[in-house]
Amino acid sequence: MQIFDITCIAKSSKHGGICIAGIKTGGSGWLRPNSNKRNGTLYPEHYSTQDGSEPQLFDNIRIAFIRLK
Repeated sequence: MQIFDITCIAKSSKHGGICIAGIKTGGSGWLRPNSNKRNGTLYPEHYSTQDGSEPQLFDNIRIAFIRLK
């Protein structure tokens, strides 16, 4: 499992969940996580913040990846 820290710079609604993307805080490029669900949509079980809310634009987010494509 790899862990990445990103600054969220894109967020949209997608099939009842969300889609996020951001810049890696180390400066090595973009990252857009996908789930194993239909269309790669992220649902609450795929993300959480310290206060239990959805990630917002410009939040710093730590993401654990099981598999990279």
